[in-house]
Amino acid sequence: MGFFDLLFGQKQQQTIHMPSIMSSADVNTIQMGQFPSIATNDIYLQKGEICYYADNARLMNEKVVKDYIRRYAGTSFNGIIFDWMRYGQGYSKKIQVGQHTETEYFDGKLFVTSKRTIFLQKEAGFDKKHTSITAINAYDNGIEIQYGSRTYTVFVPDGYLLNDLFELLH
Repeated sequence: MGFFDLLFGQKQQQTIHMPSIMSSADVNTIQMGQFPSIATNDIYLQKGEICYYADNARLMNEKVVKDYIRRYAGTSFNGIIFDWMRYGQGYSKKIQVGQHTETEYFDGKLFVTSKRTIFLQKEAGFDKKHTSITAINAYDNGIEIQYGSRTYTVFVPDGYLLNDLFELLH
């Protein structure tokens, strides 16, 4: 790898590994096809709601940002009657020249209850009902959950465990 490859080459995707805070007994319960009951003081549960999953998570938020440049044009000239008078006019125009994607990561906790999926984080948290899930894609270190037109990519210690839990719920 040369010097210019280091400066201008593609960045390697880093593998995100989240440490787990779930007990092995709760993990084994989900793997056996049963629901664990996790006591938590971090979220308020609705009447009859039970928490089945509580673990560290990282939400990945990608947004498209448009790039603009501004063009200026105009003219000015001296006055016809008096030299000290000046006349000028001009305008500016904003032109889109492209777009790029920015990725933000938000660390928090993910909770899956009998009724909702909750990502607890100050800036980018969400609380969604299971009835509005459109699709789920599981990976070894994360999961993508689609609610209508919005897709949440969440990195967790074990994405397949979380997928097993969603399969038990539906």
